[in-house]
Amino acid sequence: MLFRRVMFLWEIMSGMCISNQRLRDRLQYVLEEVTDPYFTSTPEQRQAEVGKDVSFHCSVENIGTSTLIWKKENRIISAGTTIIRKDKRFSLSGYNLTLHDVDVRDEGEYVCEVETYTTPIRQISLLQVLIPPSVAPHPENS
Repeated sequence: MLFRRVMFLWEIMSGMCISNQRLRDRLQYVLEEVTDPYFTSTPEQRQAEVGKDVSFHCSVENIGTSTLIWKKENRIISAGTTIIRKDKRFSLSGYNLTLHDVDVRDEGEYVCEVETYTTPIRQISLLQVLIPPSVAPHPENS
């Protein structure tokens, strides 16, 4: 019922020039609240060898004016289409995050978060870093 009323108000607002900015802003807020963003992707458990690349996928519907943020251990990696973290190994393709040249310290939780008018929504993906086996020569006896 609320959704129908909001859509009716949105149609009225769209069809006429509303000079009251506060009314227009309030209707926009109500419409966005009714159509909060939601994930169409699922959390991932990824594995990557040291030195390889790994991508994390995040697909969101109804994002509207909300901002998608990638984080690791509460440190922001990106906000919207901008990489914030001072680590040149990160890149974005749409909402998807790629980490190039994986290192052991990269292991952990990568969070795709979308700010909303209510509680932010989060999708957590896990990265396990694999260390390939190595063979070390035996020292010669003297």
